[in-house]
Parts: sequence; C-alpha cells; structure tokens
Amino acid sequence: MDQNNPSGVSTKSNQQMQMQEGESDGDFLLRLFEAYYDRIYCFARKSAPPEVAEDVTQEVFLRLLQHPRFNTLQLTSSYLIKIAHNLLRRRHSRWVKLQEILDSIAAEQASNRRRETHTLEEDEDSKGRIEGAMTGLNTAERDALELIICRGLSYQQAAKSLNTSITTINNRKYRGLQKLKQIHEQTEDLRKRA
Repeated sequence: MDQNNPSGVSTKSNQQMQMQEGESDGDFLLRLFEAYYDRIYCFARKSAPPEVAEDVTQEVFLRLLQHPRFNTLQLTSSYLIKIAHNLLRRRHSRWVKLQEILDSIAAEQASNRRRETHTLEEDEDSKGRIEGAMTGLNTAERDALELIICRGLSYQQAAKSLNTSITTINNRKYRGLQKLKQIHEQTEDLRKRA
C-alpha cells in the first residue's frame, strides 16, 4: 500500500499532468488523450447523445492543442472537463437560439395561415421576402449570420473561416440581426396598412 495514498484508490484522474522535457506536443497530447478521453466522454455523454459527446470530447483535445501555452500547462481532468462543459453549454446556447428563431418563424407562418389561404405564388413571395431581406445585408453580415446561425459554427471557427477577428464576427452578426429585425418590422407595418 502506498503511504501517500493509504486508501489504495487510484488518484490518476486527480493528478496534474505536465509536458515532460523533450516530449513533443503530439506525444504529450497522446498521453493526455489516453489518460482522460474516457472520463471526458462519460461526462459529455451525461448531457448529450453519443455522437455529440464524441465530437465534444475530440474538440476538447483540439482546443487544448491550440492553446498558446499548451506545453507549459499543468493539466488535470477537472480542467479538461471544464472545457467540455463550456463546449456543451455553447452548443446548447446555439441550439436554443436557433430553436427560438425557428419557433418565431413557425408562429409567424401559422398566424399568416390563419389570416389568409396561401397559394403557391404567396409561398414563393414569402421566400422572396426572406431572400430580399438577406440581400439587404452586406456580404460580411450575411456571411457571419450564415456561418454562426445557419451552420452553427462557433465565433472562433467563423472568424477563422472569414480570416477576421472574433469581435468583428460578433459585431457583424449583431448588425445583421438588427437589420433583419428592422426589415421584418417594416414589412409587417406595410402589410398591416395594406
């Protein structure tokens, strides 16, 4: 029995792991992956389906490798689980926002159906209005909305994709949503007056 661990219970999951001298980033990441993969996957699996838990677990190690001070960090399973927790939270927030948008669109469509009978031409007109509203945005705002809301990319991924900063992506998304709201409100006002 170990004097430092009289209970005999493994404390490997609570130990800090640090890059050893002469060890490459890849070798250190592989050691971390082998030591913590199952624990992080089980944590993510409590909140998400298997395929999402797998994606989140892999994303944890990818984020870790992209960390600017990766080779000097002293890592514990708690640190990695916190990364997974944040990724799950962001994914959930994006899903909730998208669901709210889809619900508001569905409510608007249901309301429109109650007021009038839709014909094929009217449906095409609705699609044209949405496309028209999107053309009211500049290219940067439209790209930011498509990447973040439609494709579900993170701000960091969208920024990298568009070769710009996260702050810029956030500003473009915000301005694009504000413009779409204005266009929608103006369109609704015109329809009510007609």
